[in-house]
Amino acid sequence: MNFQFLKKEKVGENSFRECREKLMDQLLGTSQEEESTKQRRIESKLSSGEKLTGAELSYLRRNNPKLYARALRIQHKRESVLKKLENCRSKKEVEEVITFELGSISKRDPDKAIIIAAIKNVEKEFKETNQYQRLPEKEPKTDQRRGEDIWYFQKEDGTTLAYSIGNGEYQETYELDSEGCIGFNQEG
Repeated sequence: MNFQFLKKEKVGENSFRECREKLMDQLLGTSQEEESTKQRRIESKLSSGEKLTGAELSYLRRNNPKLYARALRIQHKRESVLKKLENCRSKKEVEEVITFELGSISKRDPDKAIIIAAIKNVEKEFKETNQYQRLPEKEPKTDQRRGEDIWYFQKEDGTTLAYSIGNGEYQETYELDSEGCIGFNQEG
């Protein structure tokens, strides 16, 4: 390490603080420009709706408490929307959740643009998951004639499984294709 020693002078309170900050910058290898660049990068990442890392949140907590509070609010919104998306039972329901969340943002919210970007980012990330890919297009249907719930699930090979849950005694499994039933399985 290369240390630069300052001239010995009569040290006042402010000059001691400045010397200490310069020495800390040398020890840590950070300068004001690097700190400014780091903060701008974090602000840019936050503005684009991306999730901040723990280190980035910690940096904001220490160096910019106001931005830290805003970032926490947006992170909580991201997590809330993600939990709602993970509980969706169809791709249509995913779209409804996104539409609702975007519509529920106040026009007067100072972070409106950032929240919209965060929701869009969560939507994009969720739609790339296998969980989303396995969701059926529409809600599971209920068979009103027999009072049974029928759940439809899309398999990777393109076929659909229909689970008919009666009065709790047994479960029927049907394998469907685009033309209707092609198989039957009864589990007891």
